[in-house]
Amino acid sequence: MMSPLAAGMLWKTLLTHNATLMGSNSFQTYRNLQGSPTPGNELTDEFNVLEVGLWNAVCLNRGQETISRLITYNGIKQKLWGIQLSSLVKPGTPITVEGKKVGKLTSYTGGKGRNEYIGLGYIKRKAA
Repeated sequence: MMSPLAAGMLWKTLLTHNATLMGSNSFQTYRNLQGSPTPGNELTDEFNVLEVGLWNAVCLNRGQETISRLITYNGIKQKLWGIQLSSLVKPGTPITVEGKKVGKLTSYTGGKGRNEYIGLGYIKRKAA
């Protein structure tokens, strides 16, 4: 949070450096293309930090016995992947391969093309 005066100064500084305004949909597309997780979508109690790919966010030497066991015993069951879609789908939709559920879509947005959609979802390691 910042004051309106500070926000105005920041905005002017960004414009002098050729910053481009980005709307919410553009940001979501960029985020999905980068594979960046967000709270409420990919960062929930349903998934652990290793499944999200946040390996460097975990210290295995202090209070992380559960995470350490996951690594030791190869217990990471799914991984976050970028997904190219051909139609609109809702987050929470099962991801299937040959009719078998292998994961769950967590977010999506329109891509650059007319019928192009980009999403993120968790896919079981055995299916990837």
